[in-house]
Amino acid sequence: MDAQSYINKITDKLKRDEFELEKDNLMGIEITSAMKNKFKLSWYNEKMNFCIVIGATRKITKADIENFSNLALDYAFKNSKGLPSAEAAGICALPLIVPILLISFNVEADAKKIIEKKPKMNLAKTRSWREFYMPVICDLKESKLYYFKKTPIWRALGYKAIKDIIEKYFL
Repeated sequence: MDAQSYINKITDKLKRDEFELEKDNLMGIEITSAMKNKFKLSWYNEKMNFCIVIGATRKITKADIENFSNLALDYAFKNSKGLPSAEAAGICALPLIVPILLISFNVEADAKKIIEKKPKMNLAKTRSWREFYMPVICDLKESKLYYFKKTPIWRALGYKAIKDIIEKYFL
């Protein structure tokens, strides 16, 4: 399967689940973003904001995935709908869930290794402990997804939501 066919397969699933899709550009990579606010009782009566960022490139290096993840997180902050204003953020911050998918036929081994490690909580990028992101690599040559598969106890709810998205839309 080529990158565009894989992206179309994902976006078809996202459309069925009423995500709002937009096209944009990060690092010279055409991206598709999917956004949705969702409420579920099993999430401790909380509404979660989802911003999925998907892009495809010719090659993925360790630096590429780190840079793309940081830009995608910035993009999610700026474009997610339903996030509280800066004044209200300290009082009623809603969780922001950001799975970041980068797709390629050529993925370097270092990129695969770093992606399977626990994502760092980048305090320079995140505004609170209620924001969760996870970079994911799809190696089209191997037909395999690379991402952090464990769940840290102190951030279990956010990581579970991200893993649910990965399993439902990316596999």
